[in-house]
Formats: sequence, structure tokens, C-alpha cells
Amino acid sequence: MLLAREYEWLRIPQLMVPCPSKRSFRRPLSSDRYGCTCFSARLATFLAVLVVLSSWCNAASRKEVRESPNALKVILNAPLKDVIQAVEQVAGDTVIYGTQSYQREKNLMGARAVQTSDAFGDPGNAGTVLYKVAEGVLSPTTFKNSADMGTITVRYVVTAFDEKNTNLRIDAVFIENFRKKVHESDGSVEAGEFGEIRQRVEELAAKHELDREEAERIARERKEKQAELDLMSRQDTAAAAAKTQASAPLSADLEKRVARLRKQAELRVKASGTQLKTAPYKGAANLQALAPYTDVVVLIVTPYWYGVQTVDGHRGWIHRSEVESLP
Repeated sequence: MLLAREYEWLRIPQLMVPCPSKRSFRRPLSSDRYGCTCFSARLATFLAVLVVLSSWCNAASRKEVRESPNALKVILNAPLKDVIQAVEQVAGDTVIYGTQSYQREKNLMGARAVQTSDAFGDPGNAGTVLYKVAEGVLSPTTFKNSADMGTITVRYVVTAFDEKNTNLRIDAVFIENFRKKVHESDGSVEAGEFGEIRQRVEELAAKHELDREEAERIARERKEKQAELDLMSRQDTAAAAAKTQASAPLSADLEKRVARLRKQAELRVKASGTQLKTAPYKGAANLQALAPYTDVVVLIVTPYWYGVQTVDGHRGWIHRSEVESLP
């Protein structure tokens, strides 16, 4: 009876813990075999149950996020290197596109790039994976039923489709700080982030095109310069040969041959306004305007242009359509 008055028993499944009554606190027991109090037992049980429930909830939430139906999946018409560079630029800025905490904001600021995140589970060998987070965000729009302070996490997964095309996947979630509840995006953040990435990819493609055109221009100018040097060399060679031939006595047959070759090599300008060019293309600079029926000597023959020398010693290029044979 004394024992029944002194102690009350707290019954917990598979656990019997003695709980001292109010009287026992006024008169402590000399033995410590009942040292575990009712309050401590209840607290320990509550914490254990809370941990288990939290693990179940988090596991369920992570599974739901990995299979999120609002993930944006696209194939970009750009090589893998360009897409990764564009994604790195967007992940490294301070903006979460497509959402905001306050109506006056166009986008949500204060984001930063991170190396890893457990918001989506282990990506495995998914390719190049990048993350951007915004912490301390209050109830952002475009996230379903968000009504607390938490963190927005955006994940980018980039893989090669082929040499000229690249796969891109974008996911976004908002996780509350206290309850750790996961809120999926309604797709606005994924669309906003993709729009920014696509703009960066297009800028890179435009830069590549400008670089290619510049390289072609330099190669073309080098080729034209080399053609000009070759023309000058041939002109010098022809002039030296002509001087040698003039100094030697010519036989009758040789004179006939020279006359025939000269007739083939000498042309005259058809009409006025014909320009002597510095190189064999229409955009080349003009050296001299030639009068009608001006005689010229052909030094170089191409499919569309003649390299010629005028009577006064000027050398340049004339289009075939602007000259005719001597009568």
C-alpha cells in the first residue's frame, strides 16, 4: 500500500516507467533505481516519433521532387560547350527568374550559385549538374501553396544529345525552413530561367558567327594580297624578258611570232568609265579611270579578270567584259 501511494505507473507500449507522485518530491527516495522520471520518458518518446515521421516526410518529399511533372526538358540547337557556358552564366547571377516575393518586384534577387544541393536527391551520372539557391525567401509566387520562409533551389542538368544539339533539364522547388515542406514550381521559374539561358546561347552563337566571318575576311585579304604580289612578280619578269628580246636582233619568223603573241596579249578598252582595279574583284580600290579604246597589255589571265599594264606603265586589273581585241 505504501508503494502504491508513493508511485504511479506510466504505461507506454513495451515500457514501464515509475513516476513519482507529488508527495514523493517532498520526500525523495534513498534508492536511485527509479531515477527516470515520467517527463523524461515522454520527451524521449516524442522526439523519437518526431524523427521517424520527419524522415518519412522528407523521403516522400524528395521522391516527389525527383519525379516532378513541372521539370522543363528541351533540346537546344547548340553544342554542349556553349550550353554549359550559358548555364554557368545564369546560375552565377543573383536572380531567380519567373518569381518574386512582392508584387513590385519583376524577379527575385539575392540568389547565388552552389556546388551541391540535397533538394532533389542524388543526380547520379546525369551529366553536368549546376545549382542556384535563394535563401530566406518569404512565400514566393508561382510555388504551390507556399506560405512560409524558406529556400528556392534551381537545378540545371546538361547532357549532350549529339555534336550540334544539347539536352537541358531545369527543376525548381521551394522548401520551407521550419516544416521542410517541399513546394513545386508551377513551371514559371523553369520557363524564366530557360528564357535567360536561351538568350545567352544565342549571343554565343552570334559571337561565333562574327568570329567566323572575320577569319574568312582575313583569309580572303591574304589571298588577294598574294595575288597582287604574284602579279607584280610576273610583270617584272615579263618586262625583263621584253627588254632582253628588244636588245637582240629578231629574225623574220621570230618577229611574226612576237607580233602574233602581241596581238593576243594586247587589248583595248571598250567604253568610258572603265576603272583599273588594284585586285581582281569588284570591291577593290580604283587605280585609274581609262579612256575609251585605251590599249593595254595582258600580263595575267584569270577566268573573269585580266592583269594588264597601260601604255603609261600603270598595272592593275580589268574585267573581261570591259575590253576587246585590237582590230
